[in-house]
Amino acid sequence: MSSLESLHFLTERRPPTVMKILILLRKLERKGFEIIFSWEPGHVGILGNEQIDNAARSMSDPMQRPVCYQDLKTFTQNYIHRVWQETWDQQILNKLHNIHPSTSHWAALPVRKHDVR
Repeated sequence: MSSLESLHFLTERRPPTVMKILILLRKLERKGFEIIFSWEPGHVGILGNEQIDNAARSMSDPMQRPVCYQDLKTFTQNYIHRVWQETWDQQILNKLHNIHPSTSHWAALPVRKHDVR
């Protein structure tokens, strides 16, 4: 509905996409095409679709609660570690991969001599 309204009502600042649509619409009308826009409330009354619409709307709203720094840090660290492990798992011909196939618990020892096998 909002898309149709933005094409219909005159406003000082229209988005570039709306302007492109209006220009194309005028060109087609000059060539004899009759364009009719209509709004169809297709999801109204269908429970599953309404639930999906509500979920999509809630995701587009700004976050209602701030995210805890520690939660964000933990999520980011886990994501980076998972990507690192996936990349490391592809290094099967690497000699070091044979020695240490997991990226977890890979603590560096203070003396390099003890870290080399």
